[in-house]
Amino acid sequence: MSNRKKVIGLTILAWCLITAIYAYLYVTTVLSYPDLQGYEAEWDWQLMFFAIVRLPWLLLALALIIWGEIKFLKK
Repeated sequence: MSNRKKVIGLTILAWCLITAIYAYLYVTTVLSYPDLQGYEAEWDWQLMFFAIVRLPWLLLALALIIWGEIKFLKK
């Protein structure tokens, strides 16, 4: 396996781990608000909103990081 593939693979692995931790912290923080009622107080509902609002930006960041790695490692 080439060096570039290893770096990109490790980047994706690190991104997945960081994103999972971020999602967990986001959901637990939102669920700690005292005035939540009904569906907004459910874990899966908050995780869905994380996926709708924050995950696209995180995917864009991953794509830009991989693009930068490809450009940097090509030289």
